[in-house]
Amino acid sequence: MNDDRTVDSETIQRMVQHVEPNWRVAAATPATAGQHIVYLLTVETPAGTRDCVLKATPDGKPATCDVEARMLAIVAEHTTVPVPAMFGAVDEHETLPAPFFLSSREPGADSDRTGLGDLSGDRVDALARSSGRQLASLHAMAAVDGYGYVDVEYDEPLSGGRPSADTDQLVVTDGADDWIDCLRASVEGVVGGLEETRFADLQTVVAPAVEAAIETVEDPDDPAVCRIDHSLDNVLVDRETGAVTSFLDWEFQFAGTPAYDLAFVERSLAGGTWSFTPDAPDQHERIRAALLDGYREAGSDVAADRFESNRDAYALLVDCHELFNFDAALDVFDVGVPDREAAADRLRATVRERCARWET
Repeated sequence: MNDDRTVDSETIQRMVQHVEPNWRVAAATPATAGQHIVYLLTVETPAGTRDCVLKATPDGKPATCDVEARMLAIVAEHTTVPVPAMFGAVDEHETLPAPFFLSSREPGADSDRTGLGDLSGDRVDALARSSGRQLASLHAMAAVDGYGYVDVEYDEPLSGGRPSADTDQLVVTDGADDWIDCLRASVEGVVGGLEETRFADLQTVVAPAVEAAIETVEDPDDPAVCRIDHSLDNVLVDRETGAVTSFLDWEFQFAGTPAYDLAFVERSLAGGTWSFTPDAPDQHERIRAALLDGYREAGSDVAADRFESNRDAYALLVDCHELFNFDAALDVFDVGVPDREAAADRLRATVRERCARWET
């Protein structure tokens, strides 16, 4: 598999001009994080200089930039969620890295999730509260009919044009009409896969606890597009206040209930797997409170109430994903062996304590 995420300057220029023929690249800086080809660009246009982002799928990686381009257009059109503006996308190309898209570069500071420890309490509150307000808008978008993983379908591939904002493009693959059935299906492979991880010893404890937890879920909400992975490295924030100025990275979506999404967003904002490392701050409770405050301000109380009533069950399902993805997640941040082992012990203890609540 090719892990090279760099592109030569001539190719970058060709990619930009395939979307905007009259634009010239003045500067291109590669982004250091992520798994895609991402360049922060300064371009000269007939109307003046502007900042842009060029994002492409590297060879050997799943093609998701076509999905993200359309999600950005849809979210921009149908919600108040701040996202980059789409200039154009290319789904297929014989010589250029594709799919790729060109978007605006929005104001705000970027960081990785380990930057949470550098934020004051007020800025953590602003981050979570603003996220909650915008999630309420995202969840109010009636765009999916079933529960499951969201993909896009389109008749004609784009060759530089702006993606349609029609929500009919969104399809739920192998969708379920029943939320409980969807929960079981979504976690089955994760729990089964624990035997191939360092947490194989937990599988016999986790499996019955998960089933017992799902049996208690009462969350009869309509399916909504869920954010799921809403970590600090997937947003831009206001440098003065800490509030979110743009939601980035829309290559993965899940159709679930708003309450379920809030459970994943809480953990993502708290640092995900990294939050179990020894030096990571425990901001879960603070983030949860501000997240729900923001959600209630902008949306109804129903989803927030259902999150609170189902929180123990949903937290266990989030834990299962943390167990399954543990080492891969910490590889991104080069966590060393001592801290990694300490994080594994902490997560294992958390899961055992959570599972004990479901013992019969």
